Amino acid sequence: MSDESRSADSSQREGASFQCSEPAGIAGVPAVFETAARVSFGILIALIPFRARLVLRPIPIGSLYSDFTDWILFASDVFGLLTLLFWAGALVAERRKPEPGPWFLTWPLAGILVVGLISSFGSAAPALSWYHAARLAGLFALYLFIVNEVRALADLTLPIAALVSIQSVVAVAQYLSQQSIGLLFLDELALDPSAPGISIVWAPGSLALRSYGLTDHPNILGGCLALGLLFLIPAYLEVRPARRTPLLGVILIGLIALLFSFSRAAWLALAAGGLILAVWLLAQDRDGFRPLFALGMTSVLVLLPFSLAAAPYLGSRFGIGTEVRITDPDFRSPEHRSLDERSQLAEAANRMFVENPITGVGLGAFSVALQERLADFEYDYQPVHFVLLLAAVETGLLGALFYFLAVALPWVALWLARSKRSFGPGLAAASAALAGVTVIGLFDYYPWFLAPGRLWHWVIWGVWGAFYVNRPRNHE
Repeated sequence: MSDESRSADSSQREGASFQCSEPAGIAGVPAVFETAARVSFGILIALIPFRARLVLRPIPIGSLYSDFTDWILFASDVFGLLTLLFWAGALVAERRKPEPGPWFLTWPLAGILVVGLISSFGSAAPALSWYHAARLAGLFALYLFIVNEVRALADLTLPIAALVSIQSVVAVAQYLSQQSIGLLFLDELALDPSAPGISIVWAPGSLALRSYGLTDHPNILGGCLALGLLFLIPAYLEVRPARRTPLLGVILIGLIALLFSFSRAAWLALAAGGLILAVWLLAQDRDGFRPLFALGMTSVLVLLPFSLAAAPYLGSRFGIGTEVRITDPDFRSPEHRSLDERSQLAEAANRMFVENPITGVGLGAFSVALQERLADFEYDYQPVHFVLLLAAVETGLLGALFYFLAVALPWVALWLARSKRSFGPGLAAASAALAGVTVIGLFDYYPWFLAPGRLWHWVIWGVWGAFYVNRPRNHE
């Protein structure tokens, strides 16, 4: 088959997956369902970081944090369910089947779901594992929706801009006032830097509240902002110069809020994703470096005064300028304690994996198993801060393998297609976000375990699959 005929045949097949067949019922019903699904999905994206929730089933287990054990329905879950219900209605009305997406991504994600279900049977907390397995099933269905229905970066720009702007305005106000700002009706946490359990950044002689936004933790805020910005920056470069001003404002306030989250993993995620975007511009559109350079310089100028004001706290996050004479030989700064905690969790996780290498301790059940194993653990019972290890401990070697493949194979596919100039702005943004969420997973557990991070991760996989399937095919 010639390149021309093969390309035409491929285009026809792709177009067929999005065309409506003649509906069996009332004309226009599929379009109504599709529109409702897209609107619900946009709201879902905007609500990813929100901690607003309804506890469906409290399951207290020892001293564990209730969010680690309860069955919770988040605001984003409601719109995720609506998205899938409306999409199912459209599929039925159109009498079409969803496309599976790229096999090298779909099969590992399906594998994660299967091994998660299997791990539930021998879990340290079966009810908790079934709850997490149900969430994975919903996320896999959402992945298929995204692969089939998201067509362009513009489909994501408005909801992601809403996510970044809402969270950033709240976060900046919290840091400047050093307290919550009265949005309890949106489930804003009551924030007091002197209260136990509230995340602070420390410097010799002073401390400051880290920004939470409307999330459960500054690290979640930082990660959501970094991933959102990695989509907004390519969108900013793609729109006409006359329309860049609103996006520029969202990006700048997002960067300020990201600074005030003091999340090192999120900063690294933005840097890693930014490198991917720079490589894309270098390979595809060198003229794009001019607006990117202008954006970078503007960002530096805006961030500079805030960075100088927060310099002692920024230094402490990187272990710079924290030398101080302490009379108590057992004193450890919050930064040192955090590093010790992560080390102890990793050591315990390694031992638990060796003891349960096949089935693991159960999806979502790491903290329960840790409490059962180490009754005198010095720190809070929480998941290990390394996603690949956490996947291995909870779902066994196969679960870790599937997760690794889902993270690694997209890069293999891009490398194999490197000579075909198929790296459009949508795929560049999704690849940058995939790099970012992978970096976060090296230092924190929420992309695997907590609802906002897990939702972001599967959305990114879906968007990457959508843009890969619909990438430009010249030279193929």
